[in-house]
Amino acid sequence: MGKPRIRRSVHNRLRTFLTEDPKGVEIQNRIRNNFIEQFGREPELEDPLFCDPESDVPKPYPVDRFVAEVSAVMEKAGIDPVRI
Repeated sequence: MGKPRIRRSVHNRLRTFLTEDPKGVEIQNRIRNNFIEQFGREPELEDPLFCDPESDVPKPYPVDRFVAEVSAVMEKAGIDPVRI
């Protein structure tokens, strides 16, 4: 039964970061502005948080491409990508 508490704790910390921390607010604004620039409208609740930059409509960023890009950055930083 520890998992729900952990998930709730992580969710609460993320929500606090995105709404109260200046860097979190900046990240959230950047994501919103990129969405508006790419799709010409405000994001709606059903839109993905991270969108495919090559798509004309809001659709999730492809997981395989995300993993490949994060793995490459981790390797550059000397971190084993197996940790993903």
